[in-house]
Amino acid sequence: DFVRYHNEHYVPNATTVVVAGKVTEKNVLSYVTRAFGGVKRRPKKEKKPTVIPKTSSRIAAIEKTSDQTHLILGFPSYAYGDARNPAQKVLATALGGGMSSRLFMKLREELGVAYYVYASTMKFTDHGHFTISAGVANERVSEVLREIVKELALIARNGITDAELARVKEYIIGNMKLELESSDSFASLYGNQAVLGQKIKGPEEIEKETRKVTKQAVQKVAQDIFKAKSARLALIGPRMDEKELEEILKF
Repeated sequence: DFVRYHNEHYVPNATTVVVAGKVTEKNVLSYVTRAFGGVKRRPKKEKKPTVIPKTSSRIAAIEKTSDQTHLILGFPSYAYGDARNPAQKVLATALGGGMSSRLFMKLREELGVAYYVYASTMKFTDHGHFTISAGVANERVSEVLREIVKELALIARNGITDAELARVKEYIIGNMKLELESSDSFASLYGNQAVLGQKIKGPEEIEKETRKVTKQAVQKVAQDIFKAKSARLALIGPRMDEKELEEILKF
């Protein structure tokens, strides 16, 4: 199975070579030709569209003796090239990006119930997902989940403030600039876009897109993503009351 998959998908016409650093195009082409020139061309198997399974259970709980319970609350979201992704990035950062985010302030600073908490997005060619992850005290899982759900509903109903929007934008842009101080980060930035067949955007264009995001766009994305029927919860830790957790997800 492994060899067959490799032969079907790892083919020259589906391969992108990205080089970043103190190099010249002439030298790079020479190296690439020597390294890959002998690879035989063959057709690439077409990828089937992703179908998100409709499961009857919305909770996947794995019982394990642990000092804390790890949970991930997830929602389907947008594919890689979707125009709403800059607003989605702002939303994720406002909720769980850094120590000034809503969930960090609520769960860590105010309630003292989480060891870590963050929100993130993952984008693929035809779908994506938005997740909130946390490590919490075993006896306070239900309390934490209620607070997370409450915050999601609040941000969908009222959006974010002007101050939040400004802070989050600077956080996103500042982090991007710090990350791009190395050549491998530049290669990843451009390579990911090339591999996924997107228009190549440099850091300047990404910064402009981020700065254009409005409060209204962020709120609209929150309303679109945070729907009770779409929510899925995964947990690992000591035994928990799944019926109670199921009720909490009916927000």
